[in-house]
Amino acid sequence: MMRLFKLRTGAYMGLIALATILPAAPSAAETDDETSSFFSESEDGSFNIGGHLSVRVDDTPMTTSDSSLQLVEDSYEEALVVCALRQAADEEGTLLNEETDLCEEDEDSLTTAEIVALVASEFKTLPLATPSITAQPDGDWALVNVDFVVYTEADQQLLSTTILGVPVTIRATPVHYSWDFGDGSPALSTTDPGRAYPNQTVAHVYTNAADAVAVSLTTSWQGELQINGSGPWLPIAGFATTTSSTDPVEIVAMDVHLVP
Repeated sequence: MMRLFKLRTGAYMGLIALATILPAAPSAAETDDETSSFFSESEDGSFNIGGHLSVRVDDTPMTTSDSSLQLVEDSYEEALVVCALRQAADEEGTLLNEETDLCEEDEDSLTTAEIVALVASEFKTLPLATPSITAQPDGDWALVNVDFVVYTEADQQLLSTTILGVPVTIRATPVHYSWDFGDGSPALSTTDPGRAYPNQTVAHVYTNAADAVAVSLTTSWQGELQINGSGPWLPIAGFATTTSSTDPVEIVAMDVHLVP
């Protein structure tokens, strides 16, 4: 949808200022080093995860590798997680059986791999707060060939649940962002939540006019588990995801003409 604007000279200069006020976003190589070192995408599409999984694992927001699962299982074995989750808890969440030697495996017991899968499944169903999206310039329309800046503020979240009757705390940390700008272009995959103008790091340039496009954001969260309010934080296999979206905006192509 094309709009024809007849502008006086002063307004024309204002339009030039608007078109230059939002410089292009930095390349992927210029993103924040600290964030990138925590969760960075490699050439083969896998991810390097830091924190509690310090070695490289071939995980993506959609799949969990065998090497990652093995690392989580090893962590659970070392921390006696399987034993703790087999024990019953009272109404206050106090474990009734503190003797780990009474927690030996039998034919009906869940294996470590099954516990890992159970925890991962529970993590994906938790009601994580969805990060909001801020777009600049703010409004219901934007210009063709001018940077459309977006960013989000995703904070670490703590949630409580029970697994096999035992109270646990889940800590979810945002580690990856996938931006879909609604115009058919490939999604922008980044570890950077973006920043506000004039320090923006995530932006998109629309090349064609459109009546209405909406930006959507898929945030991937890495999880950690703490049993009964104490002990070490242990990794959760895989990722949980949330999806945010903006209200539709019109993308406008301007034809500028000087008039007396």
